[in-house]
Amino acid sequence: MFKVLVIAYYYPPLGLSGVQRTLKFTKYFSQYNWKPTVITTGKSGYFAHDETLLAEAEEAQVEIVRTESLTPSSLLKTKGNVKMPSSFIMKVLGRISKTFFIPDNKILWSRKAAKYARTLLSQQNFDAIFVSAPPFSAIVSIIKLKQKYDIPIFVDYRDS
Repeated sequence: MFKVLVIAYYYPPLGLSGVQRTLKFTKYFSQYNWKPTVITTGKSGYFAHDETLLAEAEEAQVEIVRTESLTPSSLLKTKGNVKMPSSFIMKVLGRISKTFFIPDNKILWSRKAAKYARTLLSQQNFDAIFVSAPPFSAIVSIIKLKQKYDIPIFVDYRDS
């Protein structure tokens, strides 16, 4: 069986459509002789949670590794759903985020995920890396691993 390392910030129990796409990839990889290990975010505050999606991943025996990091939503709440801020607050936070977090506000998480991926790659033999974007910082952080480990990278570029 081939092994694929999946880097995906948006993964269950987070909800919404981008999560569904990556979940289905990881769920059905095994039907094509691929065993996924997913590096994703810890249980931080987010606007949508769906524990049934997490149960679906666990039922498919997807190995999930969680990495904590400071993100704007993690400042709001540590678990569960976060109330959607007003449009004015969203606009202000968006401008701050675009000014200080390049290429996106998940850059600190992406760096931490890449560091953990480096550890896994040195301990296990993976045949490929699959990166789900956004966040686009995940792609930037993983490129160095491709160069160091000479491993193919596949990018799932979703609408942002």
